[in-house]
Amino acid sequence: MEVIDLGLTLDNAFWQFSLRVYSSSGVAEECLAVQEKYGIDVNALLFCAWIAQVRRYMKGLPDGEIRALRTRVKGVEIDAEQIEQAMLFAHAEQRLAAEGHALLAAAARANLESYLRAHGYRGQGSGDWPLNRVVEAVTASSAQM
Repeated sequence: MEVIDLGLTLDNAFWQFSLRVYSSSGVAEECLAVQEKYGIDVNALLFCAWIAQVRRYMKGLPDGEIRALRTRVKGVEIDAEQIEQAMLFAHAEQRLAAEGHALLAAAARANLESYLRAHGYRGQGSGDWPLNRVVEAVTASSAQM
């Protein structure tokens, strides 16, 4: 198998962690069951576990530069969340420009329901809708803009 050089370090600490964890008893089956039921990306799942382990490991190291590194890791996580939200925002702006503004509550509910269904939600009627407060808060928030 030919490997294309993308300038990435393929054999890295995350890869080694993933190999160890995934080969542990029952982990592969559990990850695949969650992937099948909820459409979860196993690599993203393992990354969540790995990044939590890295921060926890760093807490046990001596202070000094490690404290500064822990602070930077937290900052990078926040930066990554902000970038992800910016990407979602850009997508929304493009979609709104293309489709126009629909009734907000109906659009919010439809989007949230699609997302929940992609992750296993199987509610049948409006009585079992789990996110009424979210839709209400979104509608109220847009009125304040």
